[in-house]
Amino acid sequence: NNNNNNNVSSSSPPLDALGISGPVLQRQVYLYSEAEADPLVYAVSWWNKAKADAFLTDVESPIWVNLSENKTELFREVKALYRGHSPELDK
Repeated sequence: NNNNNNNVSSSSPPLDALGISGPVLQRQVYLYSEAEADPLVYAVSWWNKAKADAFLTDVESPIWVNLSENKTELFREVKALYRGHSPELDK
């Protein structure tokens, strides 16, 4: 299962996202397993709202589905990565 939230955030964006001209939209993705109540994976991205509206036309679909349907190339940069252990992910 996956759950996508596409909301303009009320919290402040990280310093790297402050360079994005506003208004700014935060896109969050949580990936769940049916066996675990807590999300196994979490990802967040920050977008200029006008660009997000243009590229992410189906807010219920994952970002990559939206972008690949239009064959859109995108610069992505991982800013933080945390490691944990989950028997469910080991499967």
